[in-house]
Amino acid sequence: MPVGTENTPVGSTATKTIPAQVRSSDVAIVFGWMGGQLRHNEKYARHFVERGLVTFIVECEGTGESLSVIIELTSRRVLIGLCRDGSAVVQQQKKHVLPLNAFDGLIDELQKVGVISSKTGESANKAILHISSNGGCMKLRHLLLCLTSKGLVLNTRCVILDSAPGSMQFVNEQVSSLSVDPNIAAFMKEEEGVTDFTNHPVTLGAACAVSERNTEGNVRGPRLFLYSDADELVRAKDVKMHAQRCRDEGIRVFEHMFRGSPHVRHAAVFGDEYWAKVDAFIAKL
Repeated sequence: MPVGTENTPVGSTATKTIPAQVRSSDVAIVFGWMGGQLRHNEKYARHFVERGLVTFIVECEGTGESLSVIIELTSRRVLIGLCRDGSAVVQQQKKHVLPLNAFDGLIDELQKVGVISSKTGESANKAILHISSNGGCMKLRHLLLCLTSKGLVLNTRCVILDSAPGSMQFVNEQVSSLSVDPNIAAFMKEEEGVTDFTNHPVTLGAACAVSERNTEGNVRGPRLFLYSDADELVRAKDVKMHAQRCRDEGIRVFEHMFRGSPHVRHAAVFGDEYWAKVDAFIAKL
């Protein structure tokens, strides 16, 4: 079930020219950020829809009370795989509790479009991932855990990282002083005095987004890091650190730093520049 815009039928190529490097069999998956709303994520999804890609939205709700997988099909919203597991997620760093059936609906849909298989590289169809902030990385990890538990893999062409990943230690130091949802702050904030963030959801999510050596599941392909010198939650220096981690593994890496745009607002402030970078990145694949 793909995303369609009000005036653009699903799969329509009338409004945009599809780059030759975008395969008609590819799909896009947009992972939203914590605190982001569906209408925000739809703006990212629309770009891929206009280029003829079947597109899914994985929404990361900001309250921590529920984590939902939402697909927008033209004007009809279909809720699949609702997982009311806020308490489990809050305890994740201590108990590692994540329901493994949370994404069953999405997994079924991704199997229908041929981007999930039992072995990496088995499928010619691949997914382009667009991931926003630490919340999007955590949602990706949860999906990969669900797939791994079923003996399945997500075949990916590339990964686009917007304002991600960040450093958990910096988040822990800064989040209380930033103007963020109190529920998000409560989720992100570690116990006072804790300095070992190895098993924090943010840290584990970052690893799934930037490394191809995770036992929990992997996504493969070149990475594009889009970040800003003015981001107060995910610093440019931390994104660059993760980009270097990719390079150290031999992954192709592309970067672009915006000047002055806030956290997850780069596309809103520099729309033409932002999407030109995304299209140019895909054209290099």
